[in-house]
Amino acid sequence: MKHPAPEAVSKPCAIQSALSFLYAPVAETAGLCRRSATARSLENEVALPLPGWTARVFSSLEQTPEDWDLAAPSDDIFLQRNYLTVMEQCAPEGMAFAYVVFYKQARPVGLAYAQLLDLRIKKSLESGLQAERGWFKQIKSVLAGLGRFQLLVCGNMLLTGAHGFHFSVEGLREDQTARLLDSAMEAVSERFRCCGRKVDLAMVKDISPCCKGVSEQLSRMRFSEFSFQPNMILHIQPSWQRFDDYLEAMSSKYRVRARRAFKKMDGITRRELTEKMVVLEEAAMYELYCEVASHADFNAFDLHPGYFTALKQAFPQHFRVFGYYQNDELVGFCTTMRNGHSMEAHFLGFRNALNASHQLYLNMLYDMAKTAIESGASELVFARTAMEIKSSVGAEPQQLDCRLRHYHGPSNRLMPFFIRLLEPSVQWVQRHPFRAE
Repeated sequence: MKHPAPEAVSKPCAIQSALSFLYAPVAETAGLCRRSATARSLENEVALPLPGWTARVFSSLEQTPEDWDLAAPSDDIFLQRNYLTVMEQCAPEGMAFAYVVFYKQARPVGLAYAQLLDLRIKKSLESGLQAERGWFKQIKSVLAGLGRFQLLVCGNMLLTGAHGFHFSVEGLREDQTARLLDSAMEAVSERFRCCGRKVDLAMVKDISPCCKGVSEQLSRMRFSEFSFQPNMILHIQPSWQRFDDYLEAMSSKYRVRARRAFKKMDGITRRELTEKMVVLEEAAMYELYCEVASHADFNAFDLHPGYFTALKQAFPQHFRVFGYYQNDELVGFCTTMRNGHSMEAHFLGFRNALNASHQLYLNMLYDMAKTAIESGASELVFARTAMEIKSSVGAEPQQLDCRLRHYHGPSNRLMPFFIRLLEPSVQWVQRHPFRAE
């Protein structure tokens, strides 16, 4: 990321001076610690607020013992070593990591995964701000420009869903889980500060609806509620043995709409890409991804160019890549990741100029639904964004809780106001494509 030269920085305005305590710019010379220094600072044992509980914090998977694998859930590939290794090796620029193993009576019974990133609110909201109008846009733009934070996330910014923590001990209450997470995040923040990266904000991301008590306890601990767009999930019915069964379950209006979309793909060929093909198309895929990402309402990071290749090499069967070709030129792609009984729609990209004429995006949604049905998945996780069109293929919204806290007391009291002001406003209509039973 490029930073302005000192001589290019103008004198702060009155509003910026008044609200300057909301953010803490990153020192240009701080950067990431050397691995050896990080290892010394991040491997100390941490005392926790519950009797008999401790934790150990690590900065890389190489440092984590077998205890991580013992505590990791067997049904969530995104908290297992193989995926996190890809994540670490192909991380977005400037992102750092922390891995927490929780122990009860010296036995590994839980873990938490955290990412630290340099979040620039105005850059992340760039596309969304362009849609605003009038004086409100100007105020929103000024305040967004003040927001540059070192954000520590318990969870994964590349995914939608509860992939931040897991406990496998019986009798652990949800309020106790929140206290353990809060203490662990404090310890991780302190370790990063020792390495030269001052953590401003801590966020527990995508708390599952079944863990409502965790969210409520975090709110009592001065965390503010932060709402992302809902996760869109297609629940696959047992009667859908084939893709045609899925289409037949739709009302005639949506079935006609689907078949019309299929006809729009005339001249476009869909192919599943092998590992070798992904390597050959890596640059083209990244370019297409960037074309779509540049129009997102909120974009906190830039994906690593080698991420797709690394993921395909690590998961040749679980990670599937589908390319869309026009005259042998790649004009779009979509990816899926099998995660236990679920299939996750991962990143995609396409030529915007062809989307309207060929309905590329809508056809990708149908194709991913077909892939999920034929593979025997119980649900297809479409993730956030584009909720209305995803609901038109049968996806339903699932609201996931997020909690955010600023480590500077006065700033934390302003966080609810700051969040409400800058949160993108998205209006959409839930579609119901299936016939009533």
